Amino acid sequence: NTMKKQLLKNLYTFIIMIMFSFAAANAQVIYTNVIPDDTILCSGSPCTAIDSLDLDNDGNMDFLLSSYYQYLGGCSSMRPPKVKSSASITSIGSNSFYGMSSNYPSALNYGNIIDSNLIWSNGAKSLKGTSHTTCTASFNQTGNWSTLTDYYLPVKIIKSGNNYFGWIRMQIISVNYFHYEIILKDYAYNSTPNQFIVAGDKGAARVIAISTINSPLCFGSNINIGFNITENFDSTNVFTAELSDSIGGFSNPVVIGSINSNQPGNINALIPQNVSDGDAYRIRVNSSSPDLNGFDNGNNLVIYSSHPPVTINNTYGDTICPLNPYQPLHMVSVQVQTAMQSKYNYQWQLNGVDIPLGTTLGFYIDSYMAGVDTFQTFVYTVVVSNVCASDTSSPLQITVFPTIVKLDSFPDACLNDPPLILNGGSPPGGIYVLTVNGQLSGNISSVLDYTYYGAGNYGIYYETQTPDSFGCTYGQSITQYFNVNSCTGIEDNYSPASFFVSVINKKIIVHIEKNVLTDGTIGIYNTIGQEIKKVSITNNLTEIEMSKNSSGIYFITVQTKTAIETRNIYFK
Repeated sequence: NTMKKQLLKNLYTFIIMIMFSFAAANAQVIYTNVIPDDTILCSGSPCTAIDSLDLDNDGNMDFLLSSYYQYLGGCSSMRPPKVKSSASITSIGSNSFYGMSSNYPSALNYGNIIDSNLIWSNGAKSLKGTSHTTCTASFNQTGNWSTLTDYYLPVKIIKSGNNYFGWIRMQIISVNYFHYEIILKDYAYNSTPNQFIVAGDKGAARVIAISTINSPLCFGSNINIGFNITENFDSTNVFTAELSDSIGGFSNPVVIGSINSNQPGNINALIPQNVSDGDAYRIRVNSSSPDLNGFDNGNNLVIYSSHPPVTINNTYGDTICPLNPYQPLHMVSVQVQTAMQSKYNYQWQLNGVDIPLGTTLGFYIDSYMAGVDTFQTFVYTVVVSNVCASDTSSPLQITVFPTIVKLDSFPDACLNDPPLILNGGSPPGGIYVLTVNGQLSGNISSVLDYTYYGAGNYGIYYETQTPDSFGCTYGQSITQYFNVNSCTGIEDNYSPASFFVSVINKKIIVHIEKNVLTDGTIGIYNTIGQEIKKVSITNNLTEIEMSKNSSGIYFITVQTKTAIETRNIYFK
């Protein structure tokens, strides 16, 4: 169409000439600083903005940079709008760019080597893209390009069968919901055919650059450092590999290897035995004749020291009372003398066996001790490891006193039965607490008179906070439930099947078989006797909505004027 033809016409009339730029040649590297920075951002929707790049300034277009944006409509419920957008690069002819992951263009750091060893890709590819076409869908994002500044895109142009390596420094920012803007800052290429260039090199007379170094690295390990150079070095020259401090500084570097040479090659280096843990180390290669500091490796390196001392923090002593709601939970944690403890792996062990999910710096040990009814000794250790080494802590031995708070169960009863003698709680000296039909009736003495509280669903738990001979203060027992019936008429003889309970689609269904049970109420209680819901009985089939209630055991009580009956059910 006319717009497209006009656009192409504009592109091929050297758009780059409208950018205020200058080029400076120093040795083989031709550097171009874009002044001011060139911004590529379209307006409207849909829209496309395209600019061209002449890497070697020979009047021929080498690459196209483009920004595309399309607004597809808004979304409700605080969700971002529907959009399709991208920031892209297109190689012209056989030129190409670095495409490490899925052939998407990838960035390098300052100082990285750009040569034929990289993975090269061509065509039109997304630096950064977003597709959000429906309000309910998640964002589909493509591309490897970070929105951070000072990253370099390696590029390669081919002329007369030769490769010319270069870099483009640019920034991509998201404007107004993933509308991407490209900011072109500067670029350079090596005018010597088939010779490498260093990302960020603006034309140094002599360059020493090292190949990619992968980490993590281990203390005392050998490392092969490949390096490349431009220009010539004296025959007496010595290349020396240096290790920075743990934050990447070379104010006091450590020599880790050297070689007497004036040619590119490799240095067999050794990571010191006494190195400290760190995740921001750098390595560089320097020369002696002439005296030059080389580029560092261009990215942070993780180096692990010999495994640091490992101890277990335990502030609760070597004896623990049983699980008690009135006492704090007992946490043990690892203490590793390193600034990188978050990068280590942890595995807790109980009596020499790995604890499932025990892979964090600390965890509560009480859950492994609940229900202990005899004296037991638990031995905890933790294995701390990284890719280089591992260490096991000294054992933490904990003696656990038995859980003693118990309460015997009670049989169902009639109102006219003799009073219940409460002597099933231990240890002695505690109090009994009564609930009737889920309602708290308070503390009771050692004798329970049914006629005082009436028929219903009884719940009793035993509580003591008296320290025992071990110094342990206990909490409460489990609640024991039983029914007290009037036992005066027809309903005294109904069987346990007089009503049934089931769960269907987040609802509790109560099916009452005997008509005599109508004209009453249905109550739902949790395990501590709290009433959750109460509804009137209007027919033999009652549905009770429970979608807002959590999973667990519930007690269903059907009560009329003359009888009461209770079932329990697990609701999920």
